[in-house]
Amino acid sequence: MMEALLRQLMMQAMSSHQPAVNKLDHPDTAETVNISSLPLLKMLKHARSGVPLEVMGLLLGTFVDDFTVNVVDVFAMPQSGTSVSVESVDPIYQAHMLEKLKQTGRDELVVGWYHSHPGFGCWLSDVDQQTQKSFEALHHRAIAIVVDPIQSVKGKVLLEAFRLVDLMHLNPKSLAPTGEARQTTSNLGYVDEEAAMSRKRESKKYYNLVVNYRTTEKERKMLSCLDRHSWVDGLRIGGYRKRCNANTDTLEEMTKMAGHFGKDVIEMGPSRKKKEKDEKERKKYGKLNAKQRLEMTSTKMMEDNIVQEMASVLNTSAFH
Repeated sequence: MMEALLRQLMMQAMSSHQPAVNKLDHPDTAETVNISSLPLLKMLKHARSGVPLEVMGLLLGTFVDDFTVNVVDVFAMPQSGTSVSVESVDPIYQAHMLEKLKQTGRDELVVGWYHSHPGFGCWLSDVDQQTQKSFEALHHRAIAIVVDPIQSVKGKVLLEAFRLVDLMHLNPKSLAPTGEARQTTSNLGYVDEEAAMSRKRESKKYYNLVVNYRTTEKERKMLSCLDRHSWVDGLRIGGYRKRCNANTDTLEEMTKMAGHFGKDVIEMGPSRKKKEKDEKERKKYGKLNAKQRLEMTSTKMMEDNIVQEMASVLNTSAFH
């Protein structure tokens, strides 16, 4: 009797549950974090410099509207970090740094903080959630960015933005058209209900924000010039002892290549039978070309020494 009653109550609960449905006549309630190229490079460089320890810093930007946060710059913070947690220990440094930034024309607000997770993905630990709670106490829309410098590869940075879910003070006006809280919605046209349920099962008290990377035309030109070489780079003078050691190593290699080339000349000498010559040619496939290597090494050594001598003369003349 009791089993039948429980079964009936379960069937009623399942029948009353209505899956989330997107309504295209309602605005998108997803919040987007726009990150410029400068803060992205700074965060990744700072995170890699601290491996295997965690590092942290502050985000500078603006709250454009209810759905957009722009991050235009970051700066590192002194902290006590380990391989699994990080905690800021100098609030005076933060105020001093913000004052210095205002003097340079950087008067944006602090919109949140960032820290690294070297090698173990992007998420918020209990310590991170407590830090984020202190930031949200100052501003309810403050964000937390986590970057993984180990798993980030060329062309793809592993980075995510988070904010805590305030289950005690949910604003009824922030409910999405689907009937779920705004914190659990995604972009219009896609509702990841399973992810919301998994967060509840895992007792997670934070949610992800949409991250968008913005690069202006000037920033693209600047980034394209980072690794570009100019004619001035060829006139840099190296140390005298370093140049002597390089010449000695080059001469040793040239002597070795000359010996190999001499053996090749003897082996490829006049032959009465074309078949034997072709066989010797086939055996050389995949082996070191001593003649070509000897020419390249000697040419490079002469060019380097000529540039070194010319640059030395120019610098001496300019000095006098």
